[in-house]
Amino acid sequence: MKKTMMNQLHPLEVYSIVFNMLEDRVLEDDVFKGWLCLDEEKKEMLELLVQHELSSGSYQCTFNGAVLDPIDIRKISDKHLNDSFKFRVTLVQRSQRKATPIFRDWNDLLGYPDNLKKPLQQAFFTSSALMISENSDDPLFQNYQRVAGLIEVVELLIESNEGSGQTLFYQRPIKFDFVLEAEDLEHSIDIDAINNLLEKDTHKEAVKNLISAQIVSRVKDIPVSRRFAELVKTNTYLVADVLLDYQGYVENYSFDKVRKEYLEKKTDYISKIENRFDEISLKLLSLPAGIGLATTQIEAGMIGDLAFVKNVTVVATVFVLVMLLCMNIYGQFSVIKSIKLDYESAFKALEKKFSEESSAISTSKTEIDDKCFFTWLKLWVAIAASLALFVITFIMLIYSYR
Repeated sequence: MKKTMMNQLHPLEVYSIVFNMLEDRVLEDDVFKGWLCLDEEKKEMLELLVQHELSSGSYQCTFNGAVLDPIDIRKISDKHLNDSFKFRVTLVQRSQRKATPIFRDWNDLLGYPDNLKKPLQQAFFTSSALMISENSDDPLFQNYQRVAGLIEVVELLIESNEGSGQTLFYQRPIKFDFVLEAEDLEHSIDIDAINNLLEKDTHKEAVKNLISAQIVSRVKDIPVSRRFAELVKTNTYLVADVLLDYQGYVENYSFDKVRKEYLEKKTDYISKIENRFDEISLKLLSLPAGIGLATTQIEAGMIGDLAFVKNVTVVATVFVLVMLLCMNIYGQFSVIKSIKLDYESAFKALEKKFSEESSAISTSKTEIDDKCFFTWLKLWVAIAASLALFVITFIMLIYSYR
C-alpha cells in the first residue's frame, strides 16, 4: 500500500515533505542538511530523491547519540528503521530541471530567462518551504503563468514590424530584456482580449500597429531592463487602451467602407444609365446622313411613272429605318426602368443598414435620379428627332409632285 502511495507522489512533492521534516535544518556547502529518523515510507522517499539526484544518498548516522560512519541509502536495513538511529539527510539547494525545479525564492526563479518564456508548471521555494503548482491559488504563480503570453505578443510584434532579436521597430527601435522581479508578479496579467484581436481575420495589420503604438508610448522612456516589467505593471491599462483604439479604428473604417460602397454604387449605376444612350448614339448620328442621302434620290415626276415608284421606295426605306431606330430607343426605357428599380432597392438597403449616413446616401441616390431623368429625356428627344426626319422626307416626296 505504501509503495502504491509513493508511486503516486511527484518527486518535488517528496522533496517538499522531506524538507519540512528535517530537524535542525541548515544550509552548508550549498546543500541543506538536517536530522531525520527513518521508517519504511521515509526510506522510500529518500530513495526516490536519490534517484532524481535531489539527495546524495550517503548520510551521517548516529545511534543513541553516538556518531557512526556514514551509511549509503542502499545499505540501510530494517534494523535502522527506528528512533535509535538518526540520519543527517542532505538535499540539494537548487534544481533547474523541469521535472524538479527548486529555487530559493521568486527572484531566484525569475533570474533564469527561460523560466519566463517557458513557464514552469510547479516549483519549490526553499526560503519559504512553499510548493506551488497549477492547482495552487497563489496569485503570483497565476500571474507568472501568463507572462509567457505577453512575451509571445511582444515577439509577434517584433517579427511583424521586421524587428530583430528583442528589438521592436515602431517609429523608433525599442529593445526589450525579458526580465522580471518578484514584485512585478503582484500585478494582474490578462491578455485574452488582445489575443482575441490578433486572432481576428480582419484588420490584422491595423491591430498589430495599434498594440505596437501603445507599447512604445509606455516604455520609450523606461530603462531597457525595466521595459518588460512596465508592460506587466500597466497590463490592465494597456489592454483597455488597445481596445479603445481598436473601437475608434473600426468606427472610422466602417465610415470609410460605407462611403466607398455607396459612392461605388452611385458611379456604377450612373455608368449603366449613360450607357443606355451611348448604345444608340452612333445609330442616331448615322440616321441624318442616311436620310440626307436618301432624299437626294427623290426626283420630280408624274404619279405612276418609274420615278414615282423609286420615290415611294426611298420614303418607305426611311420609314422602316426610323421605326427600327425608335423601337430600339424605346427598348432602352425598359432597361432604365429595371436599373431604377435595382438602385432604389440597393440604396434603400444601404440607408437602413447605415442610418447615420442616410443623408449622404440619399444625396447620392438623388444624383442617380437626376441622371436617370436626363437620359430618359434624351431618349424621347432622339425619338422625336427621328420622326421629324421622316416627316421632312415625306414632305419632300409630296412637294416633288406638285
